[in-house]
Amino acid sequence: MDPRMIAGAPPGARLTIAALTGLRLDTRTEPGCFRAWVSSTVRQQEKALVIWEEGRTEHTLYELSDRQVWEEVVAAYFQWVRWGEPRRDRFGLTVGPEGQRHWLDTPSRVIG
Repeated sequence: MDPRMIAGAPPGARLTIAALTGLRLDTRTEPGCFRAWVSSTVRQQEKALVIWEEGRTEHTLYELSDRQVWEEVVAAYFQWVRWGEPRRDRFGLTVGPEGQRHWLDTPSRVIG
């Protein structure tokens, strides 16, 4: 999966990734090179770096933890696609004594 496709997706995709995985995606584009850093919002040591370079058909992946965070990002992205690529305004968050719950369209449709 081309990491630029995930990075360039609408905000609803990143929100889905965060809600389902607890991971954050940061990107940087330079002439001929694209980098995506994935990091856990909870555990600092859970990280990955994905590098795409112009002229190459494959990207380079560095997993910097035992957790395969890039695979989780890709899986969450495709879940967002299966949901019909919902926009950010279709998501919500409920916080209560039991903790927080992310939902899609209605609080009864909890996603993470």
